Amino acid sequence: MLVLVSPSTLRTLQVSLRALQFVSCLSAMILVTLSYGYQGVFYGLYTSVSIFVYTMSYTAMLYALWCILVVETLHVANRLTARMEQAVDATLALLMLAAGVVLAHSAAVSKCTIYGHFNVHCGTVKAASAFTFVGMVFFLASLALTCLTTVHDVAHAATEAPEAYHVETTPIVSPSSPIGDHDEPSFKV
Repeated sequence: MLVLVSPSTLRTLQVSLRALQFVSCLSAMILVTLSYGYQGVFYGLYTSVSIFVYTMSYTAMLYALWCILVVETLHVANRLTARMEQAVDATLALLMLAAGVVLAHSAAVSKCTIYGHFNVHCGTVKAASAFTFVGMVFFLASLALTCLTTVHDVAHAATEAPEAYHVETTPIVSPSSPIGDHDEPSFKV
């Protein structure tokens, strides 16, 4: 399948997936923040659930932003190795899954009518949970793409001809060179 895809198309697909990850994680962060309103701080409604979802979304968003901006656009840093990229994508997908499940089963969703007078926006909490799951799906898609390209690269790596090892000697000073053994003090400075 990936044999027909050009490297530029593959790079565009990878950057697009990272952009979708960034947008979905940023949306989840914003929606978690907006779901409790300004009174959430005063009444202690920012529970460990919302903080966990916010932290996981923030981490995933920063990773996606790093990949887009620093690695792919500005070329300041190198890409991670394929195995490391797969490990990070799998870890972030798992953490986003955990954050989505925890938020979907939180009291803010299941007992929303109780928290209604505290200015908890039930629909916003549910939307934040949905965007957390969407971010997880994009990380899984990036993981699958990386796995498929790695398998494709390994299959075609054996067909490449190895390069010859080239050795050059270190240059030496010629006897007629003006740089030589001089015992005068002015040459030793």
